[in-house]
Amino acid sequence: MSAPVARRLPAATISKEAEAKAKEDDELKRAMALVKTGDEFEVRELLGKIETEFGCQERKAESIWKLMRDKGDMFEFVKVSPGKYRCEEPKPF
Repeated sequence: MSAPVARRLPAATISKEAEAKAKEDDELKRAMALVKTGDEFEVRELLGKIETEFGCQERKAESIWKLMRDKGDMFEFVKVSPGKYRCEEPKPF
């Protein structure tokens, strides 16, 4: 019985994944610079800032806002009321 053969991803696939990750990290960093600890904001306001910063449409701005909430470890976004959030420092575990 022979050992299983490890399958490798083509270099182009790895390169595209690394590019996508780097782009996402850059977008996240740029978007997080639009808010500060203690800020309270309307989501619509923030989406407008993101659209201006990135020169993008609303759908892209919404995906960046989602990225900020899901992967942004610099801040914790606390919902204050419908459509309004407060930016706080993340709570330690």
